[in-house]
Amino acid sequence: MRELPPLLLLHGICSRETVFTRPRPMALGNVLASRFRVLLGRLRFGRPGCWNFDSHLNKDLPVIWAEACAAAGKPPAVLGYSMGGMLALIAQARGIFKATSLILLATPVVFQRVPFYPLLMRTVLNFVGPLGLRRIPIRFAARLLVWFFAGGHPSRIDSGLRLFHALARTAGVDVPVATLAQAAAWVELGRFVDGSGKNDYLGELKKVTVPALFLAGSCDRIAPLSSVKPGFDSVSSTKRELVEIPAGTHLSLANGFPAVAVARRVSEWLAQD
Repeated sequence: MRELPPLLLLHGICSRETVFTRPRPMALGNVLASRFRVLLGRLRFGRPGCWNFDSHLNKDLPVIWAEACAAAGKPPAVLGYSMGGMLALIAQARGIFKATSLILLATPVVFQRVPFYPLLMRTVLNFVGPLGLRRIPIRFAARLLVWFFAGGHPSRIDSGLRLFHALARTAGVDVPVATLAQAAAWVELGRFVDGSGKNDYLGELKKVTVPALFLAGSCDRIAPLSSVKPGFDSVSSTKRELVEIPAGTHLSLANGFPAVAVARRVSEWLAQD
């Protein structure tokens, strides 16, 4: 039997590794499983309240990489989704990862000021602060958001909202307040920086030289093409490509019909190596 090439999948904020496998058959990890030996990286979220992007980068990713290499017997290619792609880029630039190839799915490195996102993030932070909460209760928050966007009418809950709610229930994870605060700062400042605000992560991407495939969804409001392209422009990879997936939203690229197109592009890309 032919040995399948290893591929490490790294999830993003508000989700865990099961975002790639549940709740539906066309989840990206399930689609890729016939073509690759899929390895699921798990961000551990550390101590409640104080774990942020920098913590994932410096504490989680060395462990994830060592475990993936041990399981595969060699360095795998890496597919990072959303914040997982941001982490994969910086980990590769710093030598934490030594991936053979990078696939960056729905990975923003500059941040759109979608009208309600800064207000929504800051409202949540202002709400949890006085309560002394150390994590954002994602399942409860998702239920409220579904009703908010549906205007309180069940008949207005469309397929996108149903997918959002399903993923919150099956693959959502309560997020440390520090993680959301750092993400809110990226949106408000429009800069991809560390928690201190002094170190520019975007400037480090020139150190990435391995083949890099950037995939953006044409209907993604969180990581539109305009937010993904600066990452493509910043890496020094001789082999690189930027592809827009038709009808792809931020969630459906990883867990919906567009995930089939993503899997096809990933397979074609890695077959060229």
